[in-house]
Amino acid sequence: MQANPFRPGFNQAPPVLAGRSAVQAAALDALEAAARPGVTPRPLVLVGARGVGKTVLLGEVAAEAAALGWPTASIEVRQSGVLVAPLIERLGMITDTVRELPAGGRLSIDTLTAKAGVLGLVDVTVAAARKDSRGTATAFALETALADCLEVLADRHSGLLVTVDEAQFTAREEMHELAATLQQHVPDGWPLVVSLAGLPSLRAGQRHVTYLERAEWHELGLLDRAATERALREPASAAGKPMDSDAVEPLVDASGGYPYAIQVFGSWAWRSARHDTRITREHALGAVTRGNEELGAGLYASRWGETSARGRSYLRAAARLFDEQGRFSGGEVAERLGVSAKELSYLRSRLLQQGTLYAYGRELRFAFPGMAAWILTLHDDD
Repeated sequence: MQANPFRPGFNQAPPVLAGRSAVQAAALDALEAAARPGVTPRPLVLVGARGVGKTVLLGEVAAEAAALGWPTASIEVRQSGVLVAPLIERLGMITDTVRELPAGGRLSIDTLTAKAGVLGLVDVTVAAARKDSRGTATAFALETALADCLEVLADRHSGLLVTVDEAQFTAREEMHELAATLQQHVPDGWPLVVSLAGLPSLRAGQRHVTYLERAEWHELGLLDRAATERALREPASAAGKPMDSDAVEPLVDASGGYPYAIQVFGSWAWRSARHDTRITREHALGAVTRGNEELGAGLYASRWGETSARGRSYLRAAARLFDEQGRFSGGEVAERLGVSAKELSYLRSRLLQQGTLYAYGRELRFAFPGMAAWILTLHDDD
């Protein structure tokens, strides 16, 4: 029996990474540029709602770096906002490990990983004392750690990838320290690629970091219909259980192009056809029902539970507007609730920061395409 090829879950790379070729090409271009002497490319910044594949794409960039023999210093920022201390720790691990390897030849990531597990696809959490609130001590330590690491890697004809996930949590002074260090050493042409990923609030929250304003930004949204179909059809076919043409349509419609939902519905379609050789429309319709139940009990209920009573009122009004007209704005939600937009600005900001809503031009949208319909099934006292 063939294994289910669909992989719903956090940081689970899908079998087919559809609709993200622009980001993959940008990452490869940055790595190739950094491999040339005297060139440090601008940072690559990925922003998008939860579940659109930011963490997976950071992993893809790390895999491309590994193919070049480059290690990755990978950090996931916690809500404490600390970035510099764990990055220094990770850089020190890489530096020490490379120094202990036999001299000569190019760096092998397989050898490096076996030696100390520093390929970087795990996060690091450390506690570090800081000499003052301005972070002067850690800024100098970061510069030293980067320089030392890149020096030992250069001796192996290698470079370094730094990835920062959940970057929207980074404290202002921590982001300043990283940006200032990178900007200072652009003329040095370090063989260094830096990639950050976070919620859309990263852009608004870090506008004061001018160096990152000049980064290469990629906004990851929903997949278009063609990419969604590909993400469903190709894994099923490759695993030996192709989808009938009329089976794909309800799965595409139900997912709304949301990458996490694509994996959920694809997984249920496969499970529904467990004893058959093809996935039919009947299997797909059953998968839509089961998939919606799973998303409602898990993802949607979790976000609803994190939301205050006033926030829920905001989301109910937004869901009704979306059901009626297929779109909504902050002003329309305020009008529906009988208050001014200014009075609700803090709720709007909180829901954007939470990642439940995101801004699309002058409109707002639910980050999860099926959540509006789910909200309308709830009782008013839920």
